[in-house]
Amino acid sequence: MNNTIIRAEVPEGSQVFFSIIVPMYNRAATIRRCLDSCLSQDFDRYEVIVVDDSSEDDSVATVESYLPNPHIVLVKNPQNRGVCFARGSGVKHARGKWVMFIDSDDAFHPGAFQTIYEEVNNVPPEVSEVRFCYFCEAIGKVTPIPMMPEGILGFPEYLKWYGEYIKLGKKANSDLLYCQRREIYDFTSWPADRQHETLYHVELASKIKMIMSRKVIGTMYDDAPDRVTRQSLGQPSWKSQIIIRDNANARAKILRDYGKQIKQYCPNWYESSRRNTGRLYMQCGEKLKGCRYLLKYLTMRPFSLSGWGILILGLIQRDALNWCLRKLGR
Repeated sequence: MNNTIIRAEVPEGSQVFFSIIVPMYNRAATIRRCLDSCLSQDFDRYEVIVVDDSSEDDSVATVESYLPNPHIVLVKNPQNRGVCFARGSGVKHARGKWVMFIDSDDAFHPGAFQTIYEEVNNVPPEVSEVRFCYFCEAIGKVTPIPMMPEGILGFPEYLKWYGEYIKLGKKANSDLLYCQRREIYDFTSWPADRQHETLYHVELASKIKMIMSRKVIGTMYDDAPDRVTRQSLGQPSWKSQIIIRDNANARAKILRDYGKQIKQYCPNWYESSRRNTGRLYMQCGEKLKGCRYLLKYLTMRPFSLSGWGILILGLIQRDALNWCLRKLGR
């Protein structure tokens, strides 16, 4: 089934520098804040592409009230496919030289587009992604935590940073804004299934150079009931089972394609990824695959109670494993 695209007539001669992609699912209460923060910018060479992922509330009607504005584009996905698919749908309709992604419950600060424009215009031609900071309302701090290092970052530097991120555990926060050259989507794409976006970012980091700006360009809010366009991974249902399996396959691909580099630059992530891949396979009932990843993890961490617990419960009864994970908030 095809998308439905609604956009106002664009004035002749107008140019688009930024395409801002906004995935949306049941965000009637917050989408105005996001759109108003875009439309209040002084910089006007942009389009905002709102991708509705089959919302069941008044989100679409809210966005449609903005459609006389030539900056706003509405793309309707005929089925709920998840946040990554929604972002990919938006990219396909983007006309800008650079593409940005913001969640439908977040907002740009005044002057953000001009700040971003000046930053990306000064990066070397080999840099394909510029990352910007958020102020995270929930914790009252600037993110990401830990901050990525300054300078041009390649794949090793990205993995080292991610290793530091894993070490921080619950104190870490990866929220930031990605501004990317549109041309990178000639050789990459957002995943079409319901996996988490980690595989996408790892694959992209292996192919491009990036820079982390210290400029804070927006606020990440935490007043929406669910920040992603998918169900919770808690109680398995037909949809959450698909999500779990897609995530397991994505993690397995990361280990298969980038395991050597990850083991070299962030061994703590390599180990935890072995355990978590095995856990996900156990949760969706693929015991043989789950055993393979968990046993490999247990050779590295033979005294890991969580590793042994996941293995034993997964082999005995999947429902018992899922019940324990829900209690632990996993």
